[in-house]
Amino acid sequence: MSTTTRGAIIGHPNSGKSQIFSNLTGKYTLIANYPFSTINIRKASFSTPQGDYEIYDTPGIYSLFIQSEEGLAVRDLLFSGKVDIILLCIDANQLKQSLLLLAELIDMAIPMVAVVNAIDESTRKGFWIDTERLSKILGIPVVESIAIKGAGTNRLKNALQGAKVPKATVKFGDMVESAISTIEAMLPEGMRHKRKVAFLMLLKDRYLKSILKDVDTSVVEQIALKADDLTK
Repeated sequence: MSTTTRGAIIGHPNSGKSQIFSNLTGKYTLIANYPFSTINIRKASFSTPQGDYEIYDTPGIYSLFIQSEEGLAVRDLLFSGKVDIILLCIDANQLKQSLLLLAELIDMAIPMVAVVNAIDESTRKGFWIDTERLSKILGIPVVESIAIKGAGTNRLKNALQGAKVPKATVKFGDMVESAISTIEAMLPEGMRHKRKVAFLMLLKDRYLKSILKDVDTSVVEQIALKADDLTK
């Protein structure tokens, strides 16, 4: 019996996510990141010789420290357990900013494929991204793309079966790492993405209610007090 792999396309606003979604699935989607737009996560399926896939197209985010309802919907999807792989859409013209989002996603420990989009634009501007070296550093497949022209779509489909948890790690200073470990130990056994939850609690993220809904209220209050002590 074949299984369906569920993937989410994650990236900054206007990085080419929806075009990549359309190229993969043949379904057109438009998701706008501006006030009063509809918060919408689209889903469509496609098949390859290697397997069947169900892909979510999501609104753009800059961080997992959420500042908008659109971002909250994306983060809740990632924490829900419904995502088997992440397709990280990197804008070749905003590589540094995209790598900051990548660094946040690494702690999720979800298998990943990176798509470096708009490489034609970056080439015209006179810079080249060594995607092969980036792949070796991260330990995940990295595919070059010109999504608006459909270039790279077949390579991306082939790369999906090789999605891996990044081997790169993100470590903070000793004080922050100690605080993360303290909060992480207070969270329930079996909870998904405990390290990332602990980090967000230290940041006093206001939108963790949906993630912590199954945690006893008294435990959440104890953790919040401990987080306050650790960040003074």
